[in-house]
Amino acid sequence: MISTISLRSMIEYSERIPHPTTTGWIVCGCMTVMIVTGLVANNNMLLLCGCLVVGVWATSWLLAAVNLSGLDVRRLSLGNIFAGSTSISRLQLHNPRRMIPARLLRIEDTIEGCGGFVESPASFVAFVAPRSCMQTRQSLRFIRRGEARFSAIRIQSTYPLGLFRVSKSLASSTTAVVFPRLHPMPNRLLDVAQCVSPTETWSPSSAAGYEEFAGLREFRPGDNPKWIHWKSSARGTGCLLVKEYESTGSGRVAIVLETRLTVTDARSRIQFERAISLAASSARMLTSNGFTVDFQIRAEVQTDLTLSHDTILLNRLYRLLALLQPIPERQSPTDIDPPISPIGHPRLMIDPRRLSPGLPREGWWQWV
Repeated sequence: MISTISLRSMIEYSERIPHPTTTGWIVCGCMTVMIVTGLVANNNMLLLCGCLVVGVWATSWLLAAVNLSGLDVRRLSLGNIFAGSTSISRLQLHNPRRMIPARLLRIEDTIEGCGGFVESPASFVAFVAPRSCMQTRQSLRFIRRGEARFSAIRIQSTYPLGLFRVSKSLASSTTAVVFPRLHPMPNRLLDVAQCVSPTETWSPSSAAGYEEFAGLREFRPGDNPKWIHWKSSARGTGCLLVKEYESTGSGRVAIVLETRLTVTDARSRIQFERAISLAASSARMLTSNGFTVDFQIRAEVQTDLTLSHDTILLNRLYRLLALLQPIPERQSPTDIDPPISPIGHPRLMIDPRRLSPGLPREGWWQWV
């Protein structure tokens, strides 16, 4: 334990020591040549120039070492992160020093998981005044869904002349869930869903917001008397009639996601990732167009969710799909498919074993 702590302290100390850059080594070589040549040739001008370069070299080393001392970085927020989409990470840089500003800073995030990232999570800060805070943003774009671990934040600087590079690592352990990649879905899916979804009618007591008149029916206990159609009731029918309205919403459908795979090779994994992305994209498209979606995940532990146009519910679904893993399909003859809950609505089946390669087209869904 003691050796581990000592090794970590040595690494952190070595990072804070300024190291020469490529330009710094070139200047060092020129400085050495001038001093040696001046001594050999007894040339005072070369010795004077060499001493001036040594002064610039030492001043650059000192300013580089002081530039990062006392700086602190804090991660503010991550927000919702989707695979394949650019997300913003906000960082706050604090300079507690009284008189010395910080200049020319490069801030990098150390991230693990989710297959890496496409865009480098780095940002640049030109100036931070003494006793002040400054916010900066970083662009993140992950390759695939899963759990991403933000382990540390590294600050680098080559101030003032680019002769030395000094870095400082700050522990900032954070875990974020990268949601599945969302695809633009074809309009044909919405048209088919509107055709197969049953038309819903609403009683007068709950007709607020539903303006299409559907017909008349007999009065039932619990109905609002204000919705009684007195003219039709007075025509000798012998019972009270109330107005009934047809919902202007799009109805109710169900999405069933299959998680079993026959084989677990690379191609099957790609098909599984596409199935998850298509399921998430379908749920988003249907709920944004007024559908109520009963989402079902066929796994070892079956999960059922009822979704509407609610960001909290959709984020919960995205989180479940982001951490979902495939189940190897057993070839035993006693293996029985997990039962599907009697949802009672048209179901959209998404099975990774039956997906065709390429972008989503009109033939990838299956209504049952």
